[in-house]
Amino acid sequence: MGGGGSGDGREGGEKRVKVNEDVAAIRVKTAASRAHLFTVHPADCVALIKYKATPRAAKLGLWTAAQHLGVLRSIFVRGVGMAHIPRLVAAAPSAKLASAIAQVANTKDAMQRVLRFAVRYCTPTAAESERVGDACEAVDGTAAVARWLSNGVSPDAVDREWPLLVIASGEGRVDTVELLLAVGADVDKAKTTDGATPHFIAAQNGHTSIVEKLIAAGALVDKARTTDGSTPLWMAAQNGHTSTVEKLIAAGADVDKAKTTDGSTPLFIAAEMSHLAVVTKLAAAGADVDKVRTTDGSTPLYKAAEEGHTAVVSKLLQHGADKSIRGWQNETPLEAAQRTNHAAIITLLA
Repeated sequence: MGGGGSGDGREGGEKRVKVNEDVAAIRVKTAASRAHLFTVHPADCVALIKYKATPRAAKLGLWTAAQHLGVLRSIFVRGVGMAHIPRLVAAAPSAKLASAIAQVANTKDAMQRVLRFAVRYCTPTAAESERVGDACEAVDGTAAVARWLSNGVSPDAVDREWPLLVIASGEGRVDTVELLLAVGADVDKAKTTDGATPHFIAAQNGHTSIVEKLIAAGALVDKARTTDGSTPLWMAAQNGHTSTVEKLIAAGADVDKAKTTDGSTPLFIAAEMSHLAVVTKLAAAGADVDKVRTTDGSTPLYKAAEEGHTAVVSKLLQHGADKSIRGWQNETPLEAAQRTNHAAIITLLA
């Protein structure tokens, strides 16, 4: 027992000596490397040291593109400071060895930090992406978004599943939308889970000025959400955003392009929701007042009659809606009004 313990002790001592020798060698190499760096490339070294000493959260606005390029030039083009750290197989790195490695001019940590600026755009961490997204939502967030962009965040970055332009468009942040468009954000880059574009979200929420800006920037006016095929016009009609509907029609939106999952058109959904002003705009723009919903054959007139929307029924009749087309359960609009006991509509249809 005693002999084994003594052997183990000697072996452990030898490993410690080996580790200490490695530490000493790395320190010598590091010191020589630093001396050479400061002699040959002093400005770049100062920049790199400043970069390593500055917390990520505090870097915004502190570094210029020239400083980033200077560090990259030192590391990648000139090949300086590429000190080789031997792999230790016999023993795990001790605390002293880890400390020595951390002092090398271009350790893994420093390389990871600098590499984030080696491409056109950096890749934000999850926490940083959330902060950028929050800035896009904020009423006064444009300046913060500008700082993120100036420090390498792509205008097409995604916060969880939302591209920055989708976030700003949905919140109605005109200044932030203008900023993102000015630096080249993709106007049709969609939310990842359902395919909703910035244009779609802006129309859904009735942000007419943003809809105009996105269309002017080249957004596809009829690009539908991938999960159900509803278009920006369909969403604006559903939510009664009359001015948005008007702008979309003026931009050439297809007034009869139906939601793919049930075949309801913008006019159908506006009639169902009793948005009279939207119904008026769509009908005047030539929307088919008798286009049926594919799932049950109901027309806008049938749905308005069933729901009791008297003014909408009257408007559809003024535009020549056919009272004889049967919808759900093979009912006519009149029969639907009788079943739901809407007296005023019964009078109109009878």
